[in-house]
Amino acid sequence: MAELFGDFERHPLMPLLREMLLYWQGLCQEGRLPGRKDLEPAKIPNILPWMLILDVVPSGADYRFKFRLFGTGLVERAGRELTGLWFEEAFPADEQQAYFIQGVNRVVREKQPLGFYGHSMIQDRKHVRVAGLILPLADDGETVDRLISVNLRQEVAQG
Repeated sequence: MAELFGDFERHPLMPLLREMLLYWQGLCQEGRLPGRKDLEPAKIPNILPWMLILDVVPSGADYRFKFRLFGTGLVERAGRELTGLWFEEAFPADEQQAYFIQGVNRVVREKQPLGFYGHSMIQDRKHVRVAGLILPLADDGETVDRLISVNLRQEVAQG
């Protein structure tokens, strides 16, 4: 976990990400990636509201991503349901979109988890901590065909 998040390991958002990473690692068998069929939602109930699953669709040298699942907590936070939408339909083309697309393409190519942590400012100038984890899935154990992402936010009190 430390290699994914560095010095942020002790922050309050990390326990759920750690739980998901350990669960995913437990599904990896003999050097093979787990597939969607290996996931048992009942084993990760605290994570489900904050989880999304993206279908990975080859597109030229890169990939396109379609929301297969958008957790209830994410729907509430976003104010809309994204299941069934392509990523570029759901989010405007901006620097954050490009950053996310670069990250998910990296996970697909490298077949390795990616953690992210930072701060952002949202509506009404509220500051939030943002932390997440992107994990590859492969029904055949090798070719990444889906990604799981857990996306957490925590409002930061202003002093």
